[in-house]
Amino acid sequence: MKQRLSLLLIAIWVAGCSTPGTGELPDVPVVTHDGAKVRFEPHELNFARTLEGECRPHKVVVINQSGAPIPSPGFSLEGDSVFMVQDHFRDCPDPLADGDTCRVYVNFCPPFGETYRGKLVFTPTGEYAAISGRGHQHK
Repeated sequence: MKQRLSLLLIAIWVAGCSTPGTGELPDVPVVTHDGAKVRFEPHELNFARTLEGECRPHKVVVINQSGAPIPSPGFSLEGDSVFMVQDHFRDCPDPLADGDTCRVYVNFCPPFGETYRGKLVFTPTGEYAAISGRGHQHK
């Protein structure tokens, strides 16, 4: 099943990359979900103390170190719902070429003075950066 999904993803990506009218494919290898490797800078986001009810952004840079393009770069969040990806400030080309970077901003909006945790997941590969933050009460 996993191999079929990888082949389907390659077929879909290749179909969108052929030279119009020729059917010729670009001379570029494609990395599927299984072989991709990216690096997050920073690899951990720590929002430290943020006043409850306020939002704070944090920039994350993702670097493709796989040796090949990664199709359909996107992000998801896991964990506490106080973290949000700012989609309108995301600049990830599709595909994300080897060595290229993209930026994404994560907001931390704590409603209470508690500690929160989550993950920013790079959806094509499942790789992630850990996120934590502490809500701070108004005095």
